[in-house]
Amino acid sequence: MTFLSRPFPHPLLRWVGGKGQLLHEILPLLPDKPRFYVEPFLGGGAVFFALMCRETRPQLCLLSDFNGHLVSLYNEIRNNVEAVIEAHETLVSEYEMAPGRETYARMVMEFNDPVSQVSNPARMAALFLVLNRTCFNGVYRVTKTGKFNAPWGLNSKLKFRSPETIRDASWAFKDALVRQGSAMSVLRDLMPTLGPEDLVYLDPPYVPLDNKDSFLDYTSVGFGLEQQKELAELFKELASRGVCVVASNSDTPTTRKLYKGWAGKQVWAHRKVNANKLERGVVAELLVFSQRGSILDTPPPEVKQWPANVPDILSKDTLLTDIFSDSDLILPRVKLLSVSRP
Repeated sequence: MTFLSRPFPHPLLRWVGGKGQLLHEILPLLPDKPRFYVEPFLGGGAVFFALMCRETRPQLCLLSDFNGHLVSLYNEIRNNVEAVIEAHETLVSEYEMAPGRETYARMVMEFNDPVSQVSNPARMAALFLVLNRTCFNGVYRVTKTGKFNAPWGLNSKLKFRSPETIRDASWAFKDALVRQGSAMSVLRDLMPTLGPEDLVYLDPPYVPLDNKDSFLDYTSVGFGLEQQKELAELFKELASRGVCVVASNSDTPTTRKLYKGWAGKQVWAHRKVNANKLERGVVAELLVFSQRGSILDTPPPEVKQWPANVPDILSKDTLLTDIFSDSDLILPRVKLLSVSRP
């Protein structure tokens, strides 16, 4: 597997449940050159951006998310990147001139204004980027009416995205279609066209560890047990068509029951944000893939510190940009290739 040295796109957003710290576990499970790549729970897109760093990229990426603001952001960056960069530089200057809760609240009000959303989509995309850096831990939280309401982050050491980083992301989206919709609808629509040359990565809202409500306010529509069951059935249908499918979820008895009969791997991640305190800190997660086998029979141990066999890459201080800046952390002895942006 070889990776590009430039452009070197990586996620633009801090995202709850992002997969940057697990790329070293996920990437070896993926085929080198899929025809289509499908990711219906796109979120921050860590796996997508990592695939776009490969020399052999998918011919076409079919991406979706239920979050309309997120989809608009990615489409605007793909289609109108220089306008987004210009608006972003203006908003960053405004915030840096008067950093704090009042400026943040004013930007949230503008972001939630339906007139502004229609009249200036490039500025809305730039607002999304700025709010993501200035809100609490990158949380995207909405009300039942779909209004963004994450609190201000009290962060005095902000690092906003550079124009070059945004341009790299735009380059990554050039061979991607991004649409809004439920993951199940997207998968059902695409099912007849998918086969052995294709790759699907599923990263849904996780099954709660205590079988109670978890942090599901990512959109105004939750994702409960019935949706988890439906997704598991779609996983099986995709696998029966020969599609390479990889799914992430929490390591719970419910998850293991849903994916019984399929190969799985227990991995460890550090999660800082969750409404449920049991789901913060070091947690066990599952990677399930479309090969017949069995998930580990033993339940995940209760840990209060990093297990001895977990590599340092999973340190809570490790950022995705750090991983991408040192290719040896993704795969030993990676050959970097110099390319120019078309």
